[in-house]
Amino acid sequence: MNILIAGGSGILGRALIETLLERGHAVSAFAYNARDFDSMENHPNLSVFGCDVTKRESLRGACDGIALVISCIGITRLSSKLTHMDVDYQGNLNLLREAERAGVT
Repeated sequence: MNILIAGGSGILGRALIETLLERGHAVSAFAYNARDFDSMENHPNLSVFGCDVTKRESLRGACDGIALVISCIGITRLSSKLTHMDVDYQGNLNLLREAERAGVT
């Protein structure tokens, strides 16, 4: 199964990636910054990328060919630019809309 882990560089996301790869799934994962995955081992069934969920257009195509989306998105520290509403609500809503557009069931 092709699975997308949104917010995959955090503790929960990394644990999910590891478990899903061990079970033989193909996993795509993204985080705000793709460099957050630099410490992860390369795996033939894992693809990672950077994505800003607060910008709906940056999600375009992220769910194409994906059967299941798991969101671990959540703001970890407040900044002067982003709020919980921006990330936790609007970011997840943007992801949901992209999953619906791509036909993820």
